[in-house]
Amino acid sequence: MTSTAAGRTEDFFMRDSLRSFPDRIIKGNGTARLLILHKGRRPDGGPHAVPENGTGRKTMAEWTMEEVLRLALRHEMENFGEYRKAAEQTQNPAVRKMFAYLAEEEKGHIKLIRDKMAEFRIQE
Repeated sequence: MTSTAAGRTEDFFMRDSLRSFPDRIIKGNGTARLLILHKGRRPDGGPHAVPENGTGRKTMAEWTMEEVLRLALRHEMENFGEYRKAAEQTQNPAVRKMFAYLAEEEKGHIKLIRDKMAEFRIQE
């Protein structure tokens, strides 16, 4: 990990799980769709697939409720883990307290998203 001037680490911003890459052509109904496979945390450990719009990615306006909520949950859970880990590792008590606070805030976000997932009958 390389420290930046802001005291954060490059690893925090360059998490593999946030990177995406074109991987393969999937054929169905006589047409081919390029899928972007996101490294993520599906229950079966496989990648998340999102249909592509011709520009390399779907725009946010084209996302389904399921895609929005699953992505939001994944990001909140990742952020929670990063903040908690940083709180455990830092030597500065004020910074530790701030990271602990941010981790607790993420817990609230996770609960809100899970509540919405239940409302829309979307499984994690």
